[in-house]
Amino acid sequence: MYRKFTSDEGYREYVRALPNTFKNFPTSLDSSKLTTLIEERKITFSEETLESLDVNTDLPVLFVAETLKLISPIPTCSVSTTSCEKGSFKPT
Repeated sequence: MYRKFTSDEGYREYVRALPNTFKNFPTSLDSSKLTTLIEERKITFSEETLESLDVNTDLPVLFVAETLKLISPIPTCSVSTTSCEKGSFKPT
């Protein structure tokens, strides 16, 4: 995970090809690469990994949101009906 990449897309392709997830974020990566690791779900969620992210960025929120997507899809609900379907939340 420590190779040099000239583009974020090149890094994303590399991360997608990694066969394993990791217990910790690598040190000295910029936020765009950390975002890629989170979006590609290559870091195992834990209290320690969450606390290692800079709270002055959107990274902790993104990490939690991506993890919640894995656990339970947010139901699609309509205000005019009482039924909900699994999927993305789409208020009507």
